[in-house]
This record gives sequence, C-alpha cells and structure tokens, in this order.
Amino acid sequence: MPPGKTQILELNFSSLVYTGSVMKFSIIIPAYNEERSIASTIERALAARQGIKSKAGVREVEIIVVDNYGCDYTRDFVRGWTGQRYVRYTGITGTSAPRDLVFHEARGDFVLCLDCHVLLVPGAIK
Repeated sequence: MPPGKTQILELNFSSLVYTGSVMKFSIIIPAYNEERSIASTIERALAARQGIKSKAGVREVEIIVVDNYGCDYTRDFVRGWTGQRYVRYTGITGTSAPRDLVFHEARGDFVLCLDCHVLLVPGAIK
C-alpha cells in the first residue's frame, strides 16, 4: 500500500464456525516508529473488543502491540494504555519477523494483524 493511504477493514463473523470450547481472539498491532498513529490504532482496537466478543461469541480478545525497535516514542505511548500487551522486538528489522514472534505468543484461536494505517471503523464488525 502506498505511504499515506488508509485501508478500511471489515470483519464478517456471520459465517464463522468454531468447534472449540472457549474461543479467544488476538489483535496484533505491529509498530515501527508509529508514535503519531499508535494511540488511535489502540483506541480502535479497544473499541472493537466488545463488538468482537458479542458478534463472534468470543470470550476473550487480547491486544498485543509489537514494537519493531523503532527510534521514536511509540513505546512510551503504548505504556500509557491499559488493556493491551506490549512486546519490543530487538532482532532484525522488517515486518515479518516481529509478526511471527507475536503470532507464537498470541493466545487467540483467531488472530487479526491490524497495521496502523488500517482503520477498524465502528460498524465494521458484523
């Protein structure tokens, strides 16, 4: 996606079939120098949490921010929020390695990777 462009995401849980006993959902937010947009991304994820629980029959929705060792103040912004986990990746930069790390740490049966330039708007969860 070109820089400066925003993508709008819609989630449709109406056809979701899960046979496990307790369904959990993870939202992963990768961040690299995202101090300007991380707060609004976390706000949207927190706001979506209740909709995901009610519409998908999910008992737990965890939010994990993985900071790809950026040089801005993303870490400080994230620590100011409650209701999410923060992971700082200190290995090789790039997008796939930090996401892979957090996918293994995620407790969800289903995982959504929510980049900072993707809008999870109200009403997007069906």
